[in-house]
Amino acid sequence: MRRQRIRPLLAVAALALLRAEWTAALGRALLFARGLQAERNGRSRQALQTADSTFLSRQALQTADLDSLAFDTQTLSASESGEAIVAMAESLKLPEKLGVDVDSIKSYVGACLAEMPENPYHSADHVFDVVQFLYACLHSTGLDHVLSDVQLAGLYLAAVGHDLQHTGCSNALLKLTGHPYLLEAEQGVGPLECHHANRALALIEQHVYPGLPDEQQQKLSKVIRQVIHGTDVARHEEILDAFK
Repeated sequence: MRRQRIRPLLAVAALALLRAEWTAALGRALLFARGLQAERNGRSRQALQTADSTFLSRQALQTADLDSLAFDTQTLSASESGEAIVAMAESLKLPEKLGVDVDSIKSYVGACLAEMPENPYHSADHVFDVVQFLYACLHSTGLDHVLSDVQLAGLYLAAVGHDLQHTGCSNALLKLTGHPYLLEAEQGVGPLECHHANRALALIEQHVYPGLPDEQQQKLSKVIRQVIHGTDVARHEEILDAFK
């Protein structure tokens, strides 16, 4: 199961970081992920429960081992998963890096999870799976200390919203059936990924951007759009070839 999620997440990380100065660091993440084998770590849900806090504390976060590539995301309930996504943002100091309060991040995460469909793969569980794997990769490679604040925040926000309102079918089927998402398609990018990016940015503008300078919004939006567009499976080889 773990291998099934590596490819889309690598595409997420890859396109956001195609700039030459990050190639060596991301290469370490790619090599690490390719050798990954799924393991159940047996962590209990109690490790992620706090009695006096809405969010998971950083101590609980460390106890839960969310920064491990072997963490089993299926051990958490839906509410715990949502809390864990916010806790990972806090651990990465994203509220401070963005200049927003944690409630803005929590509001965005909640809005994204609420819009995930009930299909076998592209569900709210998938969002937690991708964000946790991204978080583990960032810690394992040291990329969380290399990326700029805009790149790190953009990568996280994109990971949370990268499959918003997914139809559960492929771009090829959307084209055959004349789906409305085709109206949002851009050259070289599938209609699904274009819609995901547009919807994610709409939610970010509503929940995260108020109060942020226009220049910062523009930089974040560029990263987020590039990252989500990079999850188009048809572009997988193109993205990986950039690192050869």
